[in-house]
Amino acid sequence: MPAINRQLARQRITELGASDRQAARAVGCSASHLREVLAGNRKPSIELASRLARLIQVPLRSLLSDPVAQASALRRLRRAAGIKPGDFAARLGISAQHLRGIEGGWKSASPEVLGKAAAELGCEVTDIAPQQDAA
Repeated sequence: MPAINRQLARQRITELGASDRQAARAVGCSASHLREVLAGNRKPSIELASRLARLIQVPLRSLLSDPVAQASALRRLRRAAGIKPGDFAARLGISAQHLRGIEGGWKSASPEVLGKAAAELGCEVTDIAPQQDAA
């Protein structure tokens, strides 16, 4: 069973204006089970994670990413390159606040932002956001 990016799932459910009960019905589980998954107390099956990704309109790969590991790697690489957060955010085309969220682990970077970050830092995207084994 995979771990999911709970913050992303909760954010997207909220943005879509769905209640936990509505989201649970849409993905085929009980509201209590979905709340346990979103709280981190249970891990979803890969099937449930896939249905949730479709519901919240994000790639399954994004839902399965680990924002804390991504945050740590991005912050470490940016600091090693000697780039100030505000300058880095401007280069990526995002706000400094958004970069703080990504580096803080409570926001996920889009694939586009990850690609720009990797190019700016002279590394591969996988150095910032290694893929998790979904099996």
